[in-house]
Amino acid sequence: APRPKLFNLNVDPAERFDVASQHPEMVHRLSSEYDAWFAEVMYEWQMSRQEILEHDRTYWNDRTSPDPRALFDDYWLWRYAPPGTNPQTTDPPKVFRGYWSNEEMSR
Repeated sequence: APRPKLFNLNVDPAERFDVASQHPEMVHRLSSEYDAWFAEVMYEWQMSRQEILEHDRTYWNDRTSPDPRALFDDYWLWRYAPPGTNPQTTDPPKVFRGYWSNEEMSR
């Protein structure tokens, strides 16, 4: 990992002169504070993510995933699909390049 850098923004706002070697105690203190903060934030993020995943697994446990063709049937029109694409058998999200609803077409 690259070593930490320290700049005196009052006299060097462009951060051109690294003064870390002149203030090792400050570098150590600030690095320790950052590491503690990051560990706390990372723990909270991991816990939040775990709660979301558990909620989603519980919610979707007894539900079946819908067939993408059923989701788009009679609602979406193809704006672009690769040559040879059969809209009756193709999974729209896998080939879609922009589409619009029938309602938008009638305006």
